[in-house]
Amino acid sequence: ADELAPELAAAREALKRGETPDVAALWSALERRMAQAAQQREDFDARADHVVHEYDTLRHLAGETTQRLGRMADTLRAQRRLGRMSAVARERYAQTLEGAEALLAEAHAEYEAAQQVTASFGADALSGLLDVFDFGGGEPETPLAAPEPAPAPPAPAFTLPAGLLGGTAAADPQPA
Repeated sequence: ADELAPELAAAREALKRGETPDVAALWSALERRMAQAAQQREDFDARADHVVHEYDTLRHLAGETTQRLGRMADTLRAQRRLGRMSAVARERYAQTLEGAEALLAEAHAEYEAAQQVTASFGADALSGLLDVFDFGGGEPETPLAAPEPAPAPPAPAFTLPAGLLGGTAAADPQPA
């Protein structure tokens, strides 16, 4: 808009004087801007498609990064479906893309790290490690014995004074 300001001012002045302004330069600048915006949108859409596709291959992984990437992928799908975008909307689209691409790189790094751990220790060693901490989800090799029931607490050793509960006095209470 700043590059068009002098030409717009000159066109306004010509209109005030009753002259027909030459708007060919303004139309050229406008067409250039529209072409740049269309190209930027195509680039954004291609990047969004890439992020969404890559997320779809990683979505089976657990973890906070993958969950956040999933939410970003949903946002990108929604932004992708929008029609024409204002400059502000394109800026938000760019910010979403940058965040999603960073999360995608982080998710790939986490996946590679998990693959390296599995390759270096082997799946059996990892499974054994999980069994040590009882994360394997299976039954323990030797069943645990049922715990002994706790002994009953001793009965209190006291007697109530005669007539306290409204009854008749009993013969001599038995000492405890």
